[in-house]
Amino acid sequence: MYNMIDAVIIDTSAFVTEQCDFMGLSSAMLPSLFNLLEEKKIVLLSHPILQEEIKKHTKNSALLEKLINLKKSIARYKAVLPLIQISADETVSKIESLELDSKMVSAFEGFYKNAKILPYPKPETIFTQYFAFQPPFSESGEKKSEFPDAFVIEAIKQYLLLHSTSSVLVISSDSDWAKALSEVSRASLADSISQGMQILQSSENVIPIFNAVKKDIEKEVLFHAECECYELNGFEEVEDDLEITSVKVEELSDDIIPLKISETSVLLRTYATLKLSGGATVLDDSRSYWDKEDGKYLFVAYNNISFNNGLAEVECEVEIKFDPEDFEDSAYVESVKLNVRYNIEVTVDEDDVVYADPEQDASADAMDALEEYHRH
Repeated sequence: MYNMIDAVIIDTSAFVTEQCDFMGLSSAMLPSLFNLLEEKKIVLLSHPILQEEIKKHTKNSALLEKLINLKKSIARYKAVLPLIQISADETVSKIESLELDSKMVSAFEGFYKNAKILPYPKPETIFTQYFAFQPPFSESGEKKSEFPDAFVIEAIKQYLLLHSTSSVLVISSDSDWAKALSEVSRASLADSISQGMQILQSSENVIPIFNAVKKDIEKEVLFHAECECYELNGFEEVEDDLEITSVKVEELSDDIIPLKISETSVLLRTYATLKLSGGATVLDDSRSYWDKEDGKYLFVAYNNISFNNGLAEVECEVEIKFDPEDFEDSAYVESVKLNVRYNIEVTVDEDDVVYADPEQDASADAMDALEEYHRH
């Protein structure tokens, strides 16, 4: 059935997961998807509701949030930056001159300029579904918020009725879409753009090429991973960045997603599991006193911890080039990129955590703090 797909429609939720990165700034996923659809001559479907929703979310994407946070950081260190000959005001001005929100929306509109825009279905059809609790409406929850989805889903159904030989791939992470379309003939479902890419093109021929350079990919991933910032999952740290003393690539996943395939190269996405050692200064709950009534700590103690078997997963994009006549011997890694949106989260087993000062006596200080508190 997958080979018969000749049309694709993508829900807003799937784009939000990919940060609405239509420019390919942090990941090549979205540009690769649209290039693939064009190469395979697959019809791109949309709806006026989707168009407006996507533009709205693009203007508030995680990528733009990063720029806002960057400007805040520049303002925070405004007095220090001149020491390295950087003008804070000029840097902020350059960031604002990027007008990245407008460029991202323009990139979206460029990909959709030839899309087939589905018409609105008749309102009475949607209201019939509303009163009958038919998906995406349900008896529980706020049904009215599902009206935009209902119009789009019904438009997809009507498209399939009018195009009796067509098969549509619907990409959405919204469970209401899945419920409403699960029994619809010739509608295939993917819960992410990654899964959609796997459905649209087989990775079967890519796996041998990937395996031929797997060790080299691991070396490149390690090189980049050593330069990244990390944070501990489940701990309240004093410092923003976790101090990492060693990094190893524990595993490179064989679950690969081809983004772009040509006769002499392949761009793919995979995941690497990292094994890390390091340390941090963290809040020590066992030696801190929490006041339930006031909802705050009366006494706060910190401790230094270390660990040797922390684990982290990071998304990677890899470009491999090769000679199609002899890919096993000719394949080489052209580039490796880690798609890191924020600090990489490190998870550690409690049994692996070593406290540097487990016997440090904070009880006297805690009692003094409590006595002073109750005295007032």
